[in-house]
Amino acid sequence: MKERGKYRRIHEEDVVEGKLRCSSKGFCFAIQDGEGAEDIYVRESQLNTAWNGDRVLIKVTKEGSRRRSPEGAVRLILERANNSVLARVKQTEQGFRAVP
Repeated sequence: MKERGKYRRIHEEDVVEGKLRCSSKGFCFAIQDGEGAEDIYVRESQLNTAWNGDRVLIKVTKEGSRRRSPEGAVRLILERANNSVLARVKQTEQGFRAVP
C-alpha cells in the first residue's frame, strides 16, 4: 500500500515471507524464517519470474495435509539474490528474449 509517497506492507493471513530454494528439476520451496514453520511448495509455473535464493511473498493456495507441504504462488519479489544475470538473447516473433 502506498501512503504519503512511501510503501508499506499490509499483512494478510494467507501471505507469508520466505526465501526460495529451487532444485534443478524445476520445483521450489519457500523456506520461512520462523522456527517450526512449514516450507511451502511452489510449482515452476507459479514462480512469476522469481529465482533460487530470492526473498519473496508467497500466497498460500492449498493447505498442507499430513504427508504434503502447503502449496503457494509467488506474489511479490522482495529482494533478488543475484544482481546480475548472464543470458543468451534469442529473437522471437514478439521481439527479443533473454534466456538465463
